[in-house]
Amino acid sequence: MKGDVKILNVDKFEDIDVDRIIQSKNDLLNKINNGIENDCTGCPYLVKRDWDEINQKNFEVKHISVESTSVCSMKCTYCSEMYYGGLKPNYDTNKVLQNLKKYKTKGSDFEFSWGGGEPTLLEDFENIFKNNTNEYKPQKNFVYSNALKYSDQIEKFLKENKVLLITSIDAGTPGMFKQIRGVKGIYKVLKNLKKYFDNSYRPGKLSNIIIKYIVTEQNITTEEIDSFIELIKEYKLEKCSFQISADFKNENLNKSQTINMIEFFIKLKNAGVNLVYFDYHSAPKIRKQVNTLFKINEFTKNKLINNYFESNKISSKKDIVVWGAGDTGRLIKSNNYFIKNKILDIKYYVDRKYKELNNSKSQIKIKPPPALRNDNYSILIASSSYYEEIYSEIVNLGIKQDRILDQIYC
Repeated sequence: MKGDVKILNVDKFEDIDVDRIIQSKNDLLNKINNGIENDCTGCPYLVKRDWDEINQKNFEVKHISVESTSVCSMKCTYCSEMYYGGLKPNYDTNKVLQNLKKYKTKGSDFEFSWGGGEPTLLEDFENIFKNNTNEYKPQKNFVYSNALKYSDQIEKFLKENKVLLITSIDAGTPGMFKQIRGVKGIYKVLKNLKKYFDNSYRPGKLSNIIIKYIVTEQNITTEEIDSFIELIKEYKLEKCSFQISADFKNENLNKSQTINMIEFFIKLKNAGVNLVYFDYHSAPKIRKQVNTLFKINEFTKNKLINNYFESNKISSKKDIVVWGAGDTGRLIKSNNYFIKNKILDIKYYVDRKYKELNNSKSQIKIKPPPALRNDNYSILIASSSYYEEIYSEIVNLGIKQDRILDQIYC
């Protein structure tokens, strides 16, 4: 339930110094390695690895998350009160980015993430966003915007396939939108998203717009979900990608929430949406409940869910390939209901890092992603953090989308 790790206290531009960042990171590594309580203690993503001490020679930046403003135009119930009013940065954002540029990784895996607050409210956002995107040339460029304010630069980069826009709506009616997001504006957000989509969509490609729905106890009713889907149809946004998330403040989902979220997933699929997935907040919580609900035959009582599984022939054995041979992919063998019950049978794994993962200790067959072209097995994506990215990569390999199993089977 912890948030981001604080590396430095920043009161002015001069505080953001690479030597201080390196020292702070080394102090953190030292605490982790010696079992001393620290900000990373208890993190489920912490893995054992041989870390070298960081210095000026080996320091490289692979990801920059620009959250230099906490000013926001909404007051979401699941958000922190620090954004209700918000603060502007007490340093020059562009100058910091320019200074960090010389430390950018020499590889091709650099990523930008633009958030806040609301990033489009950052002073001179359009120029900072444009110039640094063009100079850094990120492999992935994420913008988390509520879409109340339209950005010509975001539109331009969407057209040029240089950005991925993520917007959370979280409601299907104006009243619920106001209750969850703290302001009126559901139709303005949808209008702006439609404009972004209409001006950037390329037929035959995945949309660079992800519409997110953060589930709370209030907004997961049948009425709200059905109204949301009708709005998506009305604004013709079915070809966007859809991400179902969960309030990060709640560590678990109850039975009712889990069933409603799976219903939501299926209704989006039935509405013609190709890519729907649970994000890294909701996927582990859903997975945890699915095993229990199958054991008590809860899904057979639900006509919509039962029909979905029947139509997908989940009762018959299916040979699959798992994308992702890291910790999550390996654990899937022991915590996935369908694999444990031999409904799904893993033929092999694929992973970009197949060379380093295929070692003497490896007990699974790992192949490079292009190997998927050599057979017709269904594909299960193990990752929830990079689900959209992996899905897009599979499609770009020329693989038909109907080979990719819905994430419910994870």
